[in-house]
Amino acid sequence: MSAILAVALLGMSSPPSQIPEGVLREARTALMEGRVDEALEELQRLAVEYEDSWFVALWLGRAWHAKGNLNAAATEYLRGLELQPEGAQLLIALGDIQIETNNLAQADSYYRQAISVAPQYPLAYRKAAAASIDLEHHRAAIEFLEKYIELQGENVELLNVLGMEQFLNEDQEGSVKTLEKVLLLDPDNSRAHFGIGLALSDQQEGQERAVMHLTRAVGLDPSNPTAHYMLGRVLMAVGELERALPELELAVELGPDLSDAHYRLAQLYARMGNRESARASQQRFMELNREEETAEEEGKRLGILMTDATKALDDNDFAAFHAAMAPLLERAPDDNQVRMLVIQGFLATGDYEAGLAATGALLEEFPDRWDPLFYQGILLQRVGRLEEARDTMRRVLELNPLFEAAHSAMGNILMDLDDAEGAADAYLAAARLDSESPARYLNLATAYAKLGLTELEAEAMEEYRRLLEQRQPPSAP
Repeated sequence: MSAILAVALLGMSSPPSQIPEGVLREARTALMEGRVDEALEELQRLAVEYEDSWFVALWLGRAWHAKGNLNAAATEYLRGLELQPEGAQLLIALGDIQIETNNLAQADSYYRQAISVAPQYPLAYRKAAAASIDLEHHRAAIEFLEKYIELQGENVELLNVLGMEQFLNEDQEGSVKTLEKVLLLDPDNSRAHFGIGLALSDQQEGQERAVMHLTRAVGLDPSNPTAHYMLGRVLMAVGELERALPELELAVELGPDLSDAHYRLAQLYARMGNRESARASQQRFMELNREEETAEEEGKRLGILMTDATKALDDNDFAAFHAAMAPLLERAPDDNQVRMLVIQGFLATGDYEAGLAATGALLEEFPDRWDPLFYQGILLQRVGRLEEARDTMRRVLELNPLFEAAHSAMGNILMDLDDAEGAADAYLAAARLDSESPARYLNLATAYAKLGLTELEAEAMEEYRRLLEQRQPPSAP
């Protein structure tokens, strides 16, 4: 029986054991020196000898990660998490895999879990801050950065990031105070000078200071078009038109698509009596502004149509789906999200061969995209090409090992191939990742039944019924 089947997800794992001091030294040294294969060999041996050690599982996961096998790494991290549910390092490692597979929201969730179990562990806050910044959750990013700095002390890089996040969260005063700390540590930091100038630029009483800091910023980094634009804009506001002119001209030279810079330059030329140049700058501004507005409106329209198409597909309302897809295909036939909706439509309506053709075309352009591969695997299963479906789903799990739906789909494919043991492994992996879904345990019970594992089947069915009951609305009194 496989190792996964031997581990009972349903409360049967053993507590972590202590390992003798120095046991991991050789493997860790090999890994840090880039001798990954040597580290893997030693860690695999240790994983057998110390099978109940979450720390060995962590390092074996790291070795697989260094080898580039994200699926094997995720398996070890999850195994370690069963042994030590409050393992912050394991949660962070799982979050890092989600980052690599572009699953920002899931990564953010793992990092937050790490903070909850280890509130004094600085790395968890830094990771959570980075994920929040990418998700544009500015308030959360500020909280995580402040806590990290509290635990680790101030440094220029993170203070710069914190100051900008405060500015984006409309806390100009806090932003200035933070960035002034940067200048105490590094007086020639161009980012801090620029940030302070940006924060002060709209405050009439702070514009002279803004000019001072922005002048310093462009002196330290003369290739920054936005800094030149902001300096020119503030100089105009304080009436220094002659000084503003070269800054705005340089801004549009360095950043020809900065529409606001063209607008300000047109205003400045007009105020200085240069009507021809003002007219040319105004015309360029209007062209760029039209392009931006058109792109914005088109983006909104496409978003509405995609929402309508997705909802119609979820509701099995194929007439509404086709009604939404027709203008989408007319407007954006090469948009990858639209192409994915087309594939999902073929799957839902049973046009499997057309779906396979569509996934094949998308994968020719993007061979390592896991989402079209996932649908290709399901479509291959539907047309009875089971070995190809299995191999395709394996590739999905190599690219996105924490995608629970792919584990579940792999289980279905393996059941069709009469590999109940492999299916149970896959269903168990899905249940690890989505422990609140009744369907995961029903699938697991089905595989256990086919294997004749009646006790595990009964436990899985009990968990299935428990979760199902939780989802039922309370009966009326």
